[in-house]
Amino acid sequence: MSLPAAYSRILSGQGISMMEAFHTEDIALTADDAIAAAQTLVGERVAVIGGDVFYNTANGFELACATWYCKPAVGETVDAFVTRSVQETCDYVRRFPTVAGKTALFALVVAQVF
Repeated sequence: MSLPAAYSRILSGQGISMMEAFHTEDIALTADDAIAAAQTLVGERVAVIGGDVFYNTANGFELACATWYCKPAVGETVDAFVTRSVQETCDYVRRFPTVAGKTALFALVVAQVF
């Protein structure tokens, strides 16, 4: 899948690889960067179908054991689903609780929709 250029720029510029810490190809972003990245997907036929949350701490990365997902509703158009998936992602990130001494990082899972 080819990702939109604006989304790819945020991942490559601000993204933090989780490969070394967790042996996963997730690229995590701070809350502000995750919201900005998600918003680049509106109108691109690429939806946020879910994501994982990690913590950056003084001792390294930790799993937050938190995830979210979004799937199309019956009869929902592609554009409506993409827009809703982005909105739900941004809402989830904004509502995610703050934990003292830990910075939440969000890895978005995206998929092209037809």
